[in-house]
Amino acid sequence: MHEIGIAQDLSAIVIETARREKLTRVTKVNISFGQLVQIVPDIFRFAFSESVRGSVAENADLCIEIVEVKMKCKECE
Repeated sequence: MHEIGIAQDLSAIVIETARREKLTRVTKVNISFGQLVQIVPDIFRFAFSESVRGSVAENADLCIEIVEVKMKCKECE
């Protein structure tokens, strides 16, 4: 479950950015993942909400975008 580690890293970034910008509350966090990362959105949401508990981002709305993979052969296009 790599979602937990990524959620903890994201929460640290959000909290540090809020501190640096002197924000008293974070209401929304947007994040995009490539499809190959294989994040389970529900697990990530739970891990993020636990990571930001008691912080300025405690009730932030987490918007997750999964970016579709597009591949193209360099030889035949």
